[in-house]
Amino acid sequence: MNETIIVKVDRELEELMPLFLETRARDMATLQASLASHDFAAMKVVGHGMKGSGGAFGFDLVTKIGDIIEAAAIKGDKASTERALALAGRLAYSRNPGHLDSLGWIHYQLGQYDKAVPLLEKAVALSAPSPLLQLHLGKALVKSGDPVRGKEFIQRAIDSKAVLPRIEEARAMLAQG
Repeated sequence: MNETIIVKVDRELEELMPLFLETRARDMATLQASLASHDFAAMKVVGHGMKGSGGAFGFDLVTKIGDIIEAAAIKGDKASTERALALAGRLAYSRNPGHLDSLGWIHYQLGQYDKAVPLLEKAVALSAPSPLLQLHLGKALVKSGDPVRGKEFIQRAIDSKAVLPRIEEARAMLAQG
């Protein structure tokens, strides 16, 4: 199923769209860290933000996923996070790098690296150079068993000098033999 997702954004919000998508990508990094450390309070904050902003930008699916994440955090329930992943599955057919990165990062945080890599590769290929997307792809490649390619993407992200989440974890991956 190759479904195109068309989003209609109010003119007043058009120039804010890149920031919205970049924020959603950062949210995925926060969710990954929160899920790994069982920090359900942080997950609740991110889910609430997604729930509140998705509809304004025409991303009703982001709103639904945010609602599920917030509810999962309140319950402390990993299964509900996986339910959010099932809903986000529609994003796999998008040509929007932010959508693809979000879905790929959800797979990554659930340890499904083989599913994360193709989505993150597509996100990187479709986007202007983005250190955050390169970092996500690099980490997924390392975890999926392709450390040479993964470390190349991680190094590019670090070399960009961009402020990136969990950069020390990325540097540790580079240091691994």
